[in-house]
Amino acid sequence: MRTKLSLVVLMALSFLIARSVLAETEATLEDSGAATQEKIRVTATDHLLVTNQKDPSNPLGNATNTLTHSDTVRAERGPYSLKIEFSNRVPLDAKTNQNSNVKKLFTLEKATAEAEYAKFDVKLGDSYQELGKGLILSLYRDDVFGIDNTLQGAAIRYHPSGLDTTLIAGRVNAVSAPLAINAVPSPVIDRNVWLAGGQAKVEVASETKIGGQYLFAIEKPLTSDNFDRSWYEFGPSFSKDGLFDTVDVYAETNMITGQYLFANKKIPATLGYGSYGSATWSPDRWKLKVEVKDYRSFDFDFQRPPTLEEDVVDTSNLNNVSGSRLYVERKLEDNKTSIHGSTLVGYDRNLGSALYHGVVGSKFEALGKTQFEVKTGYRWMPGHNDLAHASVVSKIRTFKGQSIELSATKQKSNIKLNVLPSVVDRNVFSVYYNFSERWSGGIGYEYVPSNTPDLGNHFFNVNASLKRGDITGRVMVGQTSGGTVCSGGVCRQVPPFSGALVESIVVF
Repeated sequence: MRTKLSLVVLMALSFLIARSVLAETEATLEDSGAATQEKIRVTATDHLLVTNQKDPSNPLGNATNTLTHSDTVRAERGPYSLKIEFSNRVPLDAKTNQNSNVKKLFTLEKATAEAEYAKFDVKLGDSYQELGKGLILSLYRDDVFGIDNTLQGAAIRYHPSGLDTTLIAGRVNAVSAPLAINAVPSPVIDRNVWLAGGQAKVEVASETKIGGQYLFAIEKPLTSDNFDRSWYEFGPSFSKDGLFDTVDVYAETNMITGQYLFANKKIPATLGYGSYGSATWSPDRWKLKVEVKDYRSFDFDFQRPPTLEEDVVDTSNLNNVSGSRLYVERKLEDNKTSIHGSTLVGYDRNLGSALYHGVVGSKFEALGKTQFEVKTGYRWMPGHNDLAHASVVSKIRTFKGQSIELSATKQKSNIKLNVLPSVVDRNVFSVYYNFSERWSGGIGYEYVPSNTPDLGNHFFNVNASLKRGDITGRVMVGQTSGGTVCSGGVCRQVPPFSGALVESIVVF
């Protein structure tokens, strides 16, 4: 009974806040003694996720019902803006509801005040920050994995012509109630991380910039007053657009050092390096891109360096690996057909193995109404694992404004070849029908013959989605097999899902 009452109160509170916000979208302001009518634009985004999910470690147990909800309210006038975000997490099961570590009736997650001028920006409170290509620092948001890390402090950017500088200082603030069925545990759940740094870029010639970035970070347990670890990161960067008219170049290299505090003794950390470079050549219908990476003991929780991998590979090693990738694409004269291929060669220092990955694919149109995208590839780490994958995606236009989307994916890998060899075989099929730009629905089926009987071999689900104006909704009932899921250039292993979910996003 208390759970239902809490749910009603939360929904009512969200509705009243949104309504009160809308009622104040216009205000009369005094400017230099003269009365003028200026609009204060206020928006509120309401995001709700209700799941009925089984614990993958206990497939015979009861499902857990959970409501996770967040509201973001933003007010803007001219160059100024204010934003707050709060969340609620309520287990809808009586026993789980008593656990105060799971239940969060109200949490103020984020608060930001911002001013943007022609050459000067100031952000106070929470803001997303990235230095360089994300090798040194990347505080970002990803709804698939429930990642939402911000800098809670101050960020100042000065960007006149030919110069772009940013200074940041504060602590890492991770969202405590992420709206995701595959939420990743926060790296600051039991620690406090403070940081300061910045970056600068100077245009030394037309479309040519040199720069550098620096970051200092310290952390301590929440239960202690002593900082027990520190990091120092720094390095230069270079970019040139339009080299030989059609070539864009970027390069960045960084160093990371630091120390631990153990038994009141300072212990130096392993010196690490992180470098990335790319060159893109785009003449006429061709595109060629070469990328290189070299990460050596580059260990910091709040990075997102380029992976160079396809979106089928668990990219858990981002701190001790090297590689180079060549991508080639050619568009044919009809502009409806293209072919592409890539090859990746690298070395994984964590496993002590070379790695190779080749991919070929094509996009084309058949019969004037059907679009196809096919891709296949093979990834090999000698003596450790291999992965063969192939996918076909097609979109068939039917009636006016309607279409059918079909997809099939096959992945088969041999893992732990040097220890206990095993096979992972995943086959995913889906059919979606788009009734209009607003409505779509479909079914999905996954066949995993390599699973043990207790995990199951067949996974079915039914889903539907709605997009209408400022309303987005999604419903899914059934099962998914888990495995590798990719988002934002990073792939992770996620557990199976069994149950139902209802998700809605409303912008007022």
